[in-house]
Amino acid sequence: MNSPSRVGETVTCPTCESDEITYDGWLDCGSIDVRCEDCGSRWCELWQFTGIAMIEGEDNREVES
Repeated sequence: MNSPSRVGETVTCPTCESDEITYDGWLDCGSIDVRCEDCGSRWCELWQFTGIAMIEGEDNREVES
């Protein structure tokens, strides 16, 4: 397996640059499998926690300066 690269979110296939990509499964473990419908390449998108967005309630945590 190749080492993860730090890039923006992939919206096209890294092999053929097609935008015919399909996400397989759920983003429940910090990653999701992706495949290209045109060339058959497959890869895994890795996600990293960057913060929260409140839906309901109030964020009462102290904010670090």
